[in-house]
Amino acid sequence: MDFNVATVEEKLDNIIKSIEKLENDHDSSEKSDSNIQPNGQLNEMTELFNTEVKIIENKIIEKNGLIDKLTKMRKECLLFSYTTLVETFKSKVSNYSEFIASATKFSKEYLEYINNSTDSLNDDIDALQTKYNMNQTKKHMVSNITDITNDNNSLIEKEKEATQTINNLTKLFTIDFQNADANMLYNNKLQMTYFYSQLQKSIESIKQLYRKMRAFKLANIYLINEKYSDISKQFDHILQLQKNKLTE
Repeated sequence: MDFNVATVEEKLDNIIKSIEKLENDHDSSEKSDSNIQPNGQLNEMTELFNTEVKIIENKIIEKNGLIDKLTKMRKECLLFSYTTLVETFKSKVSNYSEFIASATKFSKEYLEYINNSTDSLNDDIDALQTKYNMNQTKKHMVSNITDITNDNNSLIEKEKEATQTINNLTKLFTIDFQNADANMLYNNKLQMTYFYSQLQKSIESIKQLYRKMRAFKLANIYLINEKYSDISKQFDHILQLQKNKLTE
């Protein structure tokens, strides 16, 4: 569709100038009573002007139709990409939610397990020391307890951040996007992308803390098992001494 505004303006300007000239000529001819030819020319130029205006109106209507069509196509494209993004993020968020639930459960039990397992071991050591005088067995001490507590607190905070971000995303999932305009779809898409990026950062932090705390838990289990192994050896030694006394 050829619709050069500058060209149209120039064309209309020339027609208007011609009409003005004919009007001036018409005024002059009235004084001499010879105004038939100027009147005919004036009517022709007026008709030409009206025709050009009609052409412009039709082109504007045509352009408006094209704009409406492009606007509709833009919304359809945004709607498709938006719904696709929503379904993709829903699946990701579902997996992340399960992981967060697992990490939350772990964080609640983590310090309790460390303290309980240490207390249980030391209670056993106290009982054996009292009954069999096993004073050479040292109590189990948890190293880096401050770091452990800080990591656990950090994990809890990151879990809260991730949960809040998931809530923000979920709100965007539930809007009536079929009836939303293109600008709303575009802005919501930007918000979803931003929140998902923030969620990924929180999840990565949770994973790092989770791996670190699980590694410490496994190391602590190993140390406790080693301590019980030492106690068992000492207990076997005591039993052997008692057996020797009985056979003397």
